[in-house]
Amino acid sequence: LREKIRRILATLSPRTEKIIRLRFGIGEPYEEMTLQKIADQVGLTKMGVTLVQNKGLLKMKKKGDLDDSRA
Repeated sequence: LREKIRRILATLSPRTEKIIRLRFGIGEPYEEMTLQKIADQVGLTKMGVTLVQNKGLLKMKKKGDLDDSRA
Protein backbone atom coordinates (compact mmCIF):
# COMPACT_ATOMS: atom_id res chain seq x y z
CA LEU A 1 0.00 0.00 0.00
CA ARG A 2 2.83 2.42 0.83
CA GLU A 3 4.45 1.81 -2.52
CA LYS A 4 1.15 2.34 -4.32
CA ILE A 5 0.62 5.64 -2.50
CA ARG A 6 4.19 6.68 -3.29
CA ARG A 7 3.65 5.95 -7.00
CA ILE A 8 0.36 7.84 -7.10
CA LEU A 9 1.84 10.84 -5.25
CA ALA A 10 4.65 10.95 -7.82
CA THR A 11 2.08 11.62 -10.57
CA LEU A 12 1.00 14.90 -8.92
CA SER A 13 2.65 18.27 -9.39
CA PRO A 14 5.48 18.89 -6.92
CA ARG A 15 3.47 21.52 -5.03
CA THR A 16 0.40 19.31 -4.73
CA GLU A 17 2.50 16.35 -3.64
CA LYS A 18 4.23 18.46 -0.99
CA ILE A 19 0.92 19.80 0.36
CA ILE A 20 -0.61 16.33 0.65
CA ARG A 21 2.54 14.91 2.26
CA LEU A 22 2.64 17.75 4.81
CA ARG A 23 -1.09 17.65 5.52
CA PHE A 24 -1.18 13.92 6.22
CA GLY A 25 2.39 13.40 7.47
CA ILE A 26 3.29 11.06 4.62
CA GLY A 27 6.99 10.34 4.53
CA GLU A 28 7.79 13.24 6.79
CA PRO A 29 9.62 13.05 10.12
CA TYR A 30 6.75 14.84 11.84
CA GLU A 31 3.02 14.41 12.12
CA GLU A 32 0.41 16.03 9.92
CA MET A 33 0.45 19.82 9.77
CA THR A 34 -2.38 22.32 10.08
CA LEU A 35 -3.66 24.20 7.07
CA GLN A 36 -2.22 27.44 8.45
CA LYS A 37 1.27 26.00 8.90
CA ILE A 38 1.24 24.57 5.39
CA ALA A 39 -0.11 27.85 3.98
CA ASP A 40 2.71 29.77 5.63
CA GLN A 41 5.30 27.32 4.30
CA VAL A 42 4.12 27.23 0.67
CA GLY A 43 2.92 30.83 0.37
CA LEU A 44 -0.79 30.22 -0.08
CA THR A 45 -3.89 31.00 1.95
CA LYS A 46 -5.57 28.26 3.98
CA MET A 47 -8.29 28.16 1.32
CA GLY A 48 -5.65 27.80 -1.40
CA VAL A 49 -4.09 24.87 0.45
CA THR A 50 -7.52 23.29 0.85
CA LEU A 51 -8.25 23.64 -2.86
CA VAL A 52 -4.90 22.16 -3.90
CA GLN A 53 -5.30 19.37 -1.36
CA ASN A 54 -8.81 18.46 -2.51
CA LYS A 55 -7.88 18.46 -6.19
CA GLY A 56 -4.84 16.33 -5.42
CA LEU A 57 -6.84 13.83 -3.40
CA LEU A 58 -9.37 13.55 -6.21
CA LYS A 59 -6.58 12.87 -8.71
CA MET A 60 -5.09 10.29 -6.36
CA LYS A 61 -8.45 8.56 -6.01
CA LYS A 62 -8.88 8.41 -9.78
CA LYS A 63 -5.35 7.07 -10.27
CA GLY A 64 -5.94 4.46 -7.57
CA ASP A 65 -9.18 3.33 -9.22
CA LEU A 66 -7.45 3.01 -12.59
CA ASP A 67 -4.61 0.96 -11.10
CA ASP A 68 -7.07 -1.37 -9.35
CA SER A 69 -9.03 -2.03 -12.54
CA ARG A 70 -5.90 -3.28 -14.30
CA ALA A 71 -4.98 -5.77 -11.59
